[in-house]
Amino acid sequence: MTLLQQIDQLWMPAHDDMLASWAALLEERLPAIEAAGQRFREFAPLEVYTSVSRAKAPKVSFSLRYLGQEVADLLVGDDVTVRIDRTRAKTNARYFRVDIVGAFPWRSREGRAFRNSFRNAGRKAVEPRVGEHRIESEFLKEMLRGDRGKFSGMLGGIQPVTLAGCRFQFPLPLSGSTGAPKASRGNIDILARRGTGRGTRLSVWELKAPDASTTPVAQAYIYAATLLKVLRSPSGNFWYQKVLGFSGRVPSRLTVESVVAVSFSDDRKRAAFERKLAAFHRDTPLTVNQDTIRLCAAYYTRPPLRIEFAELG
Repeated sequence: MTLLQQIDQLWMPAHDDMLASWAALLEERLPAIEAAGQRFREFAPLEVYTSVSRAKAPKVSFSLRYLGQEVADLLVGDDVTVRIDRTRAKTNARYFRVDIVGAFPWRSREGRAFRNSFRNAGRKAVEPRVGEHRIESEFLKEMLRGDRGKFSGMLGGIQPVTLAGCRFQFPLPLSGSTGAPKASRGNIDILARRGTGRGTRLSVWELKAPDASTTPVAQAYIYAATLLKVLRSPSGNFWYQKVLGFSGRVPSRLTVESVVAVSFSDDRKRAAFERKLAAFHRDTPLTVNQDTIRLCAAYYTRPPLRIEFAELG
């Protein structure tokens, strides 16, 4: 059974209902999330994320991350408040040597001290608990640049999908983290728009740390195929317009890129990966009803972040 057949077999009417409930929640909460986002300014190196699960909370909240790893909550009510619980404080101390716990206003002496702690952490030999978090952070930072020199000009027309101006991991009713579709919630590492005008494509990115032993090709494909399911669901036009940022209704034909971002320390490992990618391209259906999935690879090196982008077929 192909991966596409497995996805079709797993997809149930309940998944359409789940998507519709997420869409209704976001439609109701987006004005509040946008208004909350205007009440503070992001200070590098901290980055602000939001999600569907955070939209459910009665008080608008955002995730504060450093090198892609969550370090605090940002709560917006009568005031804008940073909150670091004890569990997260222990993690921050262990990996970033930032030992701060409690809640305090974003614009306060404590807030400035918190932000400065992470500015200073950048001078130390620190690394996130999950290396892929840092890779994701670097890719997003490059994609968010306001010029066409992104990735040395190779992908100048790419822009990540954001929500209310914040970084946003697009939710899916199916997971592909094991290389096979599962009936549990998944998240796309980075969902982007690439190109201009009518030539703009959706681009699903799955990122792996250098020399990662797992092959992300199947995972990226599962998420690309599931994204097409989302856009063909009854709530598809909401996701297409309000979240993905397109005008008009979902077109009759879509092309979605399935991009795996990988890095290898030697040519032998890269050649082995390319053989697997070519076999996957040969053996996997890339036409999904009226839509098309295009397999792509982004071979990256760092620092600084540079990529070699290749599209198959």
